[in-house]
Amino acid sequence: EQIRLLLASDDIDYVIPYHVSGLNKELRKHMGIHTWLDFTSSQNESEVDGKAPSGRTWKEEHKAKKMKPPALAAWFDEKAAKAAGSNGIEFMQQAAQKYLDICARDGWVPKFSQYLTKDADGKYHTKEGYENYWKMLTDRKMVNQKTGEVIIQQAVKPNFDNDTVMGILEGEVNDPAAIKNAAVATEVVNNLSQTWRADRDNANLQDKKELNRMREAAAVMAADQSAERVKQDIEHRKQTMDTHYDLDTDELRETFTHIDTSALENGLESLKNVTPGKGLWAIKDISRFLDSVSGGNKELRDTLTGIFETPHRQALKNYATGVSEMQQKVLDIGAKAGVCDEKGGHFDSKKSAAIQNRLPAFLI
Repeated sequence: EQIRLLLASDDIDYVIPYHVSGLNKELRKHMGIHTWLDFTSSQNESEVDGKAPSGRTWKEEHKAKKMKPPALAAWFDEKAAKAAGSNGIEFMQQAAQKYLDICARDGWVPKFSQYLTKDADGKYHTKEGYENYWKMLTDRKMVNQKTGEVIIQQAVKPNFDNDTVMGILEGEVNDPAAIKNAAVATEVVNNLSQTWRADRDNANLQDKKELNRMREAAAVMAADQSAERVKQDIEHRKQTMDTHYDLDTDELRETFTHIDTSALENGLESLKNVTPGKGLWAIKDISRFLDSVSGGNKELRDTLTGIFETPHRQALKNYATGVSEMQQKVLDIGAKAGVCDEKGGHFDSKKSAAIQNRLPAFLI
C-alpha cells in the first residue's frame, strides 16, 4: 500500500524500496530495522524459469549469448522524451512498458514483479494502481512533475551569478558588527575543525593498527596449531599495543580450532581487498571475513560475532553519540553568536552572509 501511494504521488520522483544490501542481521536489530519488509529478492531482474525458443533453459541461453538485463538505454529514448513535451509521465509509462516487453522477449523476470501481471502470451503489465511503476526502474528524478516534461540528465556544471552574490553582500562587508561576528565565528569554526581533524586522524590510525593486529594474529593461527603459542602471541599484543576490543583469548583460541584452514585462507584473502587510504574498515568487511571463515557453521558464526562485531557496533554507537554532542555544541555557539536560535533555525540572513564571506574557502 505504501508503494502504491508513493508511485501515485506527485511529490515523489522515484522510489527505491528497502533492501538489506549486506547489512548484518544483528546490526539491523541494533538499528531497529530488522522487521522492515525486505525487497532484496526482487530489486533486480532474475532469469525466467523455463525454456528459450532455442530449446535451452533461459539461464543457458543468457550464458551462451552473454545476454544482460535491459539497460536504461534499451528502453529510454532521449529524442522521443524531448518530443513528449508536457506528456512526460505518459511517456515514462510507455517506456516502462517497453522495458517489460524486452524482459518478456529475452527471458527476464522484471524488477519488483510483484506489482505486475503476466498475460497468456507471457507479456508483463503493471497492476491497477501501479501505473507509475517506472519510478522504481531508476534511481534519479526522470520527470519534472510541475511541467510534466522528461528530464534529460546532463553533466553537472557550476553556474554562479557573481553579480547577484556580491549584490546580496553589498552593505554588509563594511558593517563593524558583522565583521566582529564573522571574526568570532571564523575562529570558533577553525578551532572545531582542527580538533575534529585531529580526532579523525587518530581514529584512522587506531583502526589501521587494529586491522593489522588482527591480520597478524589470524596468520599466526593459520600457520601454527600450537595453542600455547597462539595464546602467548595474543597476550603479548594485548600488553604491547592499544586495542579497541578486550578479546577473551581462551574463547578466541577455542573458536579458531573449529575453523577450516582453507576457509581461513579465503577469509584472509577477503581482508586483502580492503584498500588502505580509501576509507575506514567497514562493518561489511569484517562480516564478509567472518562469514567466509565460518563455512556455514551458525554456532561458530554467532561466537565470532560476539568476539568481534558486537564490540565494534558498540564503538560505532559511542562515536555517533559523540557526533551528536559535537553538533549540539556548534548550535550553541551559533546561538551565542546571534546567527541562529538554539535549535538551528531562524538564521539572520545578513549576518550569515557576512560570516560566510570571511570563512576559509574549504568550509564554505
